[in-house]
Order: sequence, then structure tokens, then C-alpha cells
Amino acid sequence: MMNASAAPLPPLQLAAYVAPGLLERQGIFLAASLRAFGQHLAGLPLRFYCPCPPADFAPQALRIFQDCGVTLCPLSIPTALLEFPYAAKVFAAAQAEADVLQAADPPTLVWLDPDTFFQKAPLAFALPPSAALAYRPVMHNVIGPLYGQPLDAFWETIFSACGVPHQRLFPMQTVIDQVQLYPYFNDGLLVLRPQLGLLHAWLQEFTRLYQHPDLLPLYAHKRLYAIFVHQAVLAGVLLARLAPEQMLLLPPDHNYPLNLYARDQTPNRPARLEPLTTFRFEDVFENPAWEEGFPAGAELRAWIRQWIFWH
Repeated sequence: MMNASAAPLPPLQLAAYVAPGLLERQGIFLAASLRAFGQHLAGLPLRFYCPCPPADFAPQALRIFQDCGVTLCPLSIPTALLEFPYAAKVFAAAQAEADVLQAADPPTLVWLDPDTFFQKAPLAFALPPSAALAYRPVMHNVIGPLYGQPLDAFWETIFSACGVPHQRLFPMQTVIDQVQLYPYFNDGLLVLRPQLGLLHAWLQEFTRLYQHPDLLPLYAHKRLYAIFVHQAVLAGVLLARLAPEQMLLLPPDHNYPLNLYARDQTPNRPARLEPLTTFRFEDVFENPAWEEGFPAGAELRAWIRQWIFWH
């Protein structure tokens, strides 16, 4: 593969799902960090998909979105699905893909969770010709299927319903606890070719399967299955439609989980956040004492402080 810095990136479209409250506050950092630290890619177009009118957001958040050139896109979701864990994200991802496909020459789509913080230009978002998808694994194992072990009823139902060929299963190591799983992709950073319709398929399969009669008893037994079924279905969709050689593992300096920093005992644990390309922060900045033990220098700390308006 050509070194990413040796050639300009093809057109990219960044998109995320936001809603009033925590997700809107996360989106502030996504937009502002991209514009401040994205280097020659700081001007990449950014769309936020939201299931509410703009007036529902805090006025200061709206001003920041406008100043950062964010396009707010309305999203219509059935009420029943809006109340199911993460269903809105799946709808938003499919809508982002459909919108990108309106272009005569659709750009590469980068689907992000709004708690993404940019530290430098994301050069690895350039997909080589052989790749249809770039991804990071899940951060730690909560419900993942252990590689080499028989699939449990939850994963067997999803993989079977999605039509996953057994030969496409390969080991994937989690980021923090280094557990070997069957492929289980983090849905907070996906770089993909919209022409393949992967996110549309994610929505189709999710709405078909999230209340599958074989899954409902499992939700009642273990609530985490309901919380993460959207991400499990994503794995089924990707494995059913892509061969392993079409998938590109992004470097560990992408999508690093700051919220799990204290648990990270791996060689990839950064001494400081500044060298990372992107990190994920979840609710770290909701804590007024977020600076205690924060692995960054004074300049980044000061920059973050100026964007926190809700404490």
C-alpha cells in the first residue's frame, strides 16, 4: 500500500449522529477538534444527523456547530425504534450513506461517533483500491464471541440470519483487554465506500432482526445483548458482504479509548494524547475533575477547557 502521506486523499465526507444533551456536547469536540487540529484536512465536510429540530440544542452548541461549518441534517425515526438502544445511530448511518450517494461521484464516507477527538490529519482514511472498509475492533470484550469457541445462541442467530459464511470468520483482537474474538467491529469509526450500500444493509438487517423471536428471551436474560445487538448485526452485515481481504485494519492511533486509559496495560497505551490521530472520550469531559490524571500537556488541556460550557 502506498504511504498515505505520499498522495492526496480522495474526497471524504464525515458524518455522525447527535441529539440534545451528551451527544451534542460530544459533537462540539468532534467539530472543533477537526477544524483546529486536522491540518490540511481540517476543512473536511461534516454532517450531524439529528432526530429533532435545531431549536432543541443549546444555543451555544448551535453557534459552535455553525462556526465550525457543520451541516445539521434532520432524521426521521419511528418512535418505537428511537427508544431502542442505538437504533437511531443505525438509521442515521444509513441516511448519511444515502445522502452521499446523491453525488455524481460519491466521496468515501467516514461514519463516526460524536465523541471523536481529532489530533491530526486522518491520512489513513484513504482507502486503497483493494479495500471496501477500514475499521477498528471493539475496545474491550463485553459480549463478543471468543475466537475458536462455539458461537453462543445470540451470535449464532445473528450470523446465521445475516448469511455469514464460516470461512470469512477470522480472529480480531480487542484494543484494551487483548482478547481474541470472532470479527466484532467498533461502529464508532467506519471508513467505507457508499456505493456498496453497507450501511443501508445494516439498517435493513437491524430492523429485521432486533426483535427476532430467538433474541427477545436473550435480551431478558442479559440486557447487554439488547444494548449491543446493533453492533453485532453490523458484524454480520460486513462479514456477509465483504471478504477479509477487503477490510483494512486502521492503526492503533485511531479511535483510541481515552475513557479506558486507566485500564490499558498494552504496549499501545500512549504516554500522551497529542500523537494520536483520533481518540474517543465518551463522558470524560462531563466530570468537572476531568483534568486529574489527564494524559496531555498544558496546551491541549487549555484548549479543551475553552470548549466546555456546561460545567
